[in-house]
Amino acid sequence: MKIKSLATLSLVLLSTIKAFAQQPDYSGSWGLNTQKSDFGGVPLFVMFNRITIGLKKDSIYLNGTTVDQNGNPTPAAATNYSLDGKPSERLFQDTMKIASSCQWSADKKAIVKTQSYTSINHPEQPLIKIKETWRLSDDGRELIIERNFQSLNSRQVSYKINAIFDRQ
Repeated sequence: MKIKSLATLSLVLLSTIKAFAQQPDYSGSWGLNTQKSDFGGVPLFVMFNRITIGLKKDSIYLNGTTVDQNGNPTPAAATNYSLDGKPSERLFQDTMKIASSCQWSADKKAIVKTQSYTSINHPEQPLIKIKETWRLSDDGRELIIERNFQSLNSRQVSYKINAIFDRQ
């Protein structure tokens, strides 16, 4: 009886370890590869050019830099997200609220990050929606971020970026 219980416990532990091990590890430093990326005519400053990622079982830490319109590095906010899909909110430029969330895709091979920007004065009316899908290449050396941006104001701007980052 003890052997059967021990065998069952071992199988459960191995299954749990195997399931977690199958999730890609995004941790590390990543640099934008502009030659492999497709910005579709959108300027580079709309996307990180460097990202540091810390991945834990239930959360992800992101710290990135962008470049301004003159090509000068500009630090972005370091942020921790839970991977349960629940949104976290922060203030942006004192006029907008950003609700952001991250969660694993159904197959546990990608992280889906969403952001919704609203005016502080009109929180019921979204201004911008962004959805990013983060995947690793098969060899784990490239981080692929597919970004879909949609402006919901009168200008109705939308674009798609396929950004490739090299592991540093």
